[in-house]
Amino acid sequence: FTSTGHPQCNGLNERTNQTIVNRLKCKIQEQPRIPWHQLLMQVVAEYNRTPHEVTRFSPSYLMHGVPSYDLHISDNIPSLAEARRQAVRSSLAYHQKNKVIYDRKFLPADFSSGDSVLYETPWHPNRGKLAPAMEGPYTILRKISPVNYEIDPLHLTSWAANRHRPR
Repeated sequence: FTSTGHPQCNGLNERTNQTIVNRLKCKIQEQPRIPWHQLLMQVVAEYNRTPHEVTRFSPSYLMHGVPSYDLHISDNIPSLAEARRQAVRSSLAYHQKNKVIYDRKFLPADFSSGDSVLYETPWHPNRGKLAPAMEGPYTILRKISPVNYEIDPLHLTSWAANRHRPR
């Protein structure tokens, strides 16, 4: 499961959605008379046929083994099994490189049961400019996952650590 208030829990999905939405915006500008749901099908098909920057293979090739480009180029591509192995190796290497960069800057927020915290209020269009940015204090009841905590009152459950501040 992914917390609705903490999209980092499913980064790959969020990044894919961002790419698709950005491309869909461009398509809508290029072809404003075509319904967006038809353009969405085109965008997803283009995304699936485009080689990924890290893996160097398109999702359609890695999933189905069908190259998405001209046949004369396909003579130079590895077998599906080898392409998948290369994609995994490339992804792991890229992930490790990004982890090193992230870990240099990251300060973990580790709370324990009984800690008092303030909760960062999500922004809403009807929220006034002078409304408080934090609510609370709330008491942490238990740790659900490395980044999610159950807090008291009980109607506020499973909130991400990046929205909590020590009191």
